[in-house]
Amino acid sequence: MKTFTKPEKMVKDSQYQKKRTKSIANLDMNIIDPQIKNLIATLSHLSCCFTIQSCHGHLVTTTNADQLELCPILPEPLPKKALYQVAYIALVIENSPTGIDLYNSLKKIPPHELDFLQFGTATWFSKTLGYSNVYILQASPERHMYLDRFEMEHKEVPNWDDARKFMFESIQKIADRLSLQ
Repeated sequence: MKTFTKPEKMVKDSQYQKKRTKSIANLDMNIIDPQIKNLIATLSHLSCCFTIQSCHGHLVTTTNADQLELCPILPEPLPKKALYQVAYIALVIENSPTGIDLYNSLKKIPPHELDFLQFGTATWFSKTLGYSNVYILQASPERHMYLDRFEMEHKEVPNWDDARKFMFESIQKIADRLSLQ
């Protein structure tokens, strides 16, 4: 699945509130990665957006030949080379003054870690689920930005982990600021 493309221009969606209401009603906090539950809860209270999918990012391990397992905590020592699940958040953002503020704020995050953070449009969600204005912020090595899972050598993992933490902390600060408006 291609999860990332260049950010597309926002459009008006007359069905936005209806889609948001349905999405928030179906939000199951029990399946959200524990590290980002507070962020998802904060975002769910903002009227200018709703989360359609997220992942804190994981090491993917094999428990047997047929089953993959996501490891939420990076093990010590790190494997020399391993498969990782991208860390990301996919949001539908309303084309409104507050939504545009959110969009512009999210767009400013990536320059901090150019090699590991990307902001763009999540066209797969738009085409498959029929949403407009779906944006994704993700932490992955730039060479793997189009992949859900990718291999990294152990020397890259600390940079990816720092970028992942920075990304989610930055989104939380933005969501906290917008919740006060």
